[in-house]
Amino acid sequence: MVVVENGVIVNGAISLEHPLPLANGCQVVVRVETAAAPAGAQKPPESPEELSSHPFFGQWSDRTDLSDGSDYVRQEREKWQLRATRQG
Repeated sequence: MVVVENGVIVNGAISLEHPLPLANGCQVVVRVETAAAPAGAQKPPESPEELSSHPFFGQWSDRTDLSDGSDYVRQEREKWQLRATRQG
């Protein structure tokens, strides 16, 4: 028999939402998986230190042809939008 139940850890023990239809003393195999975050849950925003530690941070700093990275990205997104509307 296979039964899948949700539970929470309380003081190191698994507390199930519903009692199982098993006899006392019955041997079982338990596989523990952490549950996914609830739908709509968001991680807290990263601090400036955490954000600047990403490998992409500053990747255009040595580019002499890009005076304003934000302006470049904005122009590229406009091109992508034009391509998407022409193909559709």
